[in-house]
Amino acid sequence: MNVFKRHSSWVVGIGAATLALLPAFATAGDLTGTNTILGNFSSANGYYNWVTGGQAFASGQQNNVGGNFNSAFGYGHVVDGNGHLVFGTQHGVGGGGNAVFGYQNQTGASSLYNFLTGSFNAADGANAWIGGSNNVSSGNRSLLFGRFLDDNGLAGTVIFSDNNPFSIRSTSAPFTPANQDSLSGIFDGGYALHTNSGQGANPDAGLYIVPSAANTAATSSPAFVGINNPAPTAALDVVGNAVVNGNSVVVGQEILRTLRGRVSTGGAVQNGSGFTSLRVGVGHYRITFNTAFSSVPTPVATAFNVASRESMTVSQVSTTQFEVRSWNNAGAAVDTDWFFIVTGPRP
Repeated sequence: MNVFKRHSSWVVGIGAATLALLPAFATAGDLTGTNTILGNFSSANGYYNWVTGGQAFASGQQNNVGGNFNSAFGYGHVVDGNGHLVFGTQHGVGGGGNAVFGYQNQTGASSLYNFLTGSFNAADGANAWIGGSNNVSSGNRSLLFGRFLDDNGLAGTVIFSDNNPFSIRSTSAPFTPANQDSLSGIFDGGYALHTNSGQGANPDAGLYIVPSAANTAATSSPAFVGINNPAPTAALDVVGNAVVNGNSVVVGQEILRTLRGRVSTGGAVQNGSGFTSLRVGVGHYRITFNTAFSSVPTPVATAFNVASRESMTVSQVSTTQFEVRSWNNAGAAVDTDWFFIVTGPRP
């Protein structure tokens, strides 16, 4: 569309006196206050801003804007590189194409296309999104929200945390991901993944990961996992049935540990693990546990050679061992292959 043709009567109607009243176009401008403008097509608004970059803009006080196509708003920013958008106070911005908000965030010379909010965060990779405080991203494509998080240069990591002031996380002990392209998080109060919280017959349906005790700056407690249980009291606390490899898990009132084995006539271990065996004498064997039970367990022994009908008796049971004796029908001690199962409280 030809604008001048459509509005030719309007253009013709502007006289020389009217045109004289219009402002002249300028390549640089100090809009208000006392600013130093050295870049082409740049301007500043406020006081004591120093703009050396081209097509750049500073608004506020004591901002130093180099590079091209940058905009800085606020106080005390130092901006280098190209294409940045900076808001807040005292950010140090380099690289290219970053958006930075908040207080004293930093982007390095290798920082590209990052988005930083909060305070004391630093980015020196590409395409990171950081919020919170004291977080560092030197990899690429990281997402960090919380406090004292560090992607450790591992690309594609996602890390979340709380901001508990009593947390042990600090500049000397940041929380870092274990692997590249991983999802990590740390919360002093635990996690909760609800499936239908507040609805239906089971409002507690979901997965819960909580500390076994309150974390403080001086202590660290193990995690308890609850399935359909928001207040687990064990490493894994399941409300409902559990299945492993397609088979139901057998559970009971006690927290138990089980060993099983087969011993040869000479006392050698034929099957099983977690124990050692010894032939003490004819028909007399001793089993010693690699790890002691927390209290006296319950062993059961059975002769392997049922054709000769040996019988087995168990004695000398303790938290660390038990003994068995093998007898023939005449009551004489005989050597034999035999099996056992021992069950007792987990240490």
